[in-house]
Order: sequence, then structure tokens, then C-alpha cells
Amino acid sequence: MSQPIKIIRSLRLLCTVVAAALPLSAFSQGSLNPPGAPAPTMKTLDQVEPRIDLQKRPASAVTTTNADYHFIITQPGSYYLSANLAVTKTNGIQINAEGVTLDLNGFQISRVARPGME
Repeated sequence: MSQPIKIIRSLRLLCTVVAAALPLSAFSQGSLNPPGAPAPTMKTLDQVEPRIDLQKRPASAVTTTNADYHFIITQPGSYYLSANLAVTKTNGIQINAEGVTLDLNGFQISRVARPGME
């Protein structure tokens, strides 16, 4: 027997031994047919971060009866505008609480002139 044929036979034997030692499946991924129908997993924005529409005037968190301010926010939380805000009082929005986030949501706060206002 020549030298190259011995090397080839030795390599075949080594490959056969290594292949026999390896498991058929290294990482089992589980069944591809899970039990039951999939359930919804998404949460709404209100569940993730409850937000209050400032223009719906929630009575417990926002005061609208002050003569000088259009809105006074009195409770912590996340508030947003749902439309442009036309301010007819002396001031627009006052925040009297810590932990308040106000999202203008791309809308504009502007003053509406009325007689006697400068």
C-alpha cells in the first residue's frame, strides 16, 4: 500500500468516528404545534402610559374655571392636546403639580384676541 492511500483510509475512519460521536440534534426547539390559539400580546398606549386628553377637561385633574388660565393641571400624569388650542383667557396652561408631561402632539397654542386684551 502506498502512503497516500493509508492517509485517506485513516481520514475516513476518523470522520466516521467523529460523526458517530455527534448527537443527531444539538439544540431542540420544541414542538412546532403549540397548544391552543395564539393570544394577543400587544398593549394599548393607555395601558403602557395612561394619557389624559387636556381638551376633554377631566374634572379631577384639570381646572378650567379659573378666570386667568385656560387650563390648570393639578395632578401628576401625562397630558396631550387633541386639537389646536385657542386661548381666550389671560394665560394658556399652568402646571401646578410635579411629574407632569404635556405633549402638544403637533398642535398649536395661540392667543385669540378679544376686546380689551392687548
